[in-house]
Amino acid sequence: MEEEGIAMREFSTLYEILGISPDAPADAVKTAFRKLAQVNHPDKAGNSPESAAKFIVIHHAYTVLADPGQRREYDSYLASSRAVRERPKYRTALPGSGSWESVLGDLNFVLWDIEDLIRDDESGIFDAAVMKILLFIEIWVLNPAGYPDYFYSARQMDAIAEPVFSGNKPNSYGPYVDIRSYFYSMRMRANKVLDKTTPSGMMAAIGKTGLRLIDGVIEAVNLARHYLSLLNNKYADRDGGVPGFVHSDPAFLKPPVLPKSAK
Repeated sequence: MEEEGIAMREFSTLYEILGISPDAPADAVKTAFRKLAQVNHPDKAGNSPESAAKFIVIHHAYTVLADPGQRREYDSYLASSRAVRERPKYRTALPGSGSWESVLGDLNFVLWDIEDLIRDDESGIFDAAVMKILLFIEIWVLNPAGYPDYFYSARQMDAIAEPVFSGNKPNSYGPYVDIRSYFYSMRMRANKVLDKTTPSGMMAAIGKTGLRLIDGVIEAVNLARHYLSLLNNKYADRDGGVPGFVHSDPAFLKPPVLPKSAK
């Protein structure tokens, strides 16, 4: 897995980022965050893009673990994730040393989980939920980072709707046979984001949304964990649906308008 670069080596759980155990009580979560915030606040760390991104990562870990509902969902994801279970094979960051790269490690891991899911799910019952994850990553991570799928957009298939795959609609002109072919094409572009994104790139604005690339990556990871924690536990209603994800910012509800250089 050497090709995964720093994103793989820097993966940490949110507990490790705060330097606490998974069974730490709520007051320990708050105390750990305050200690790290005092040391890592950008004002005390040179106000560099790297220090700003690192503080966002630490704050995100606190936000999730300090909220009982989000923490339960996160714990459910950790318990059900094959990528997390196999993590001892790889190098990881030391407890309490969460850095800006850890969010890229998170993205890498959820993509591995998606690969496992679509490979094992021959029925396709979870395809709709998986596509919600992939399209969000497409729109809020890959496009702003400068790695769009031009073929997908040219066929006007980039709307948040059920995609057209040539394998299930013989008369269509979809560029992908099925969700797997789309995923593997997308994965190659995601690997470029994992390997090439810099701290400055992570802090770059996404159009005029008021959001940055790091916000898009974190939201994509949270959305993915929400669905994966349910899908990995074989949750589905009779229509194959799962409970929707509540976004942290209303700006995420519609695709951003990006400058031409970012498309």
